[in-house]
Amino acid sequence: MKNKILITLSVLSLLPMTSFAYLSNAIECTRHTLSTYTLDTPHWYVAGNLGVSHLYDVQTPHLAASVDENGPGWDASVGYQWNSILGGELGYTQYYNSRETAGIVLIARTSHFAVHLNATARYPLAYQLSVLGKLGIAYSYAQKIYQATNVAISSGAASPYLGLGLDYSITPRTDLIGQWAFVRGNNFTGSSVLYSLGVAFAIA
Repeated sequence: MKNKILITLSVLSLLPMTSFAYLSNAIECTRHTLSTYTLDTPHWYVAGNLGVSHLYDVQTPHLAASVDENGPGWDASVGYQWNSILGGELGYTQYYNSRETAGIVLIARTSHFAVHLNATARYPLAYQLSVLGKLGIAYSYAQKIYQATNVAISSGAASPYLGLGLDYSITPRTDLIGQWAFVRGNNFTGSSVLYSLGVAFAIA
């Protein structure tokens, strides 16, 4: 009985080491695949995206109005890539102003922006094409201005930031990126989404 317990404990003690070895091997294989078409050394990069923004604005209470929440948007970021898989990024996103209307009358206009700090990770799908993931925090801000009175109210919120997309390596220093980025705001700012296409340039 004692021998069986010792054998079981020995096997259990090896599981974390085996899992770590498997994870390390998987990471090395991923890096090897990515390094065939992109930089695998620490470097800075800059990126810019253009696209379509969609806002989830909160409508003014007790007002029979409709809200147009779609329009052009953009973001710009600077990041640091530790290797071909992992990196970190600081960025700014500008969303198109939402418009609250009653018929043809403009009631209010709301401006939105977000500043985000996030980690990034890539995983290869096929030659030169990778899936891209981003996770971090954002400061989301909105200001609503009522046209008739020129009264402005505003609010900011610390919010989760999530991004998903595809990364195509044009050259080892240039990537074409298509992504969906989501910021969850508070009850005033609402949440915001940017669907975009852009380019990232490595500085090394």
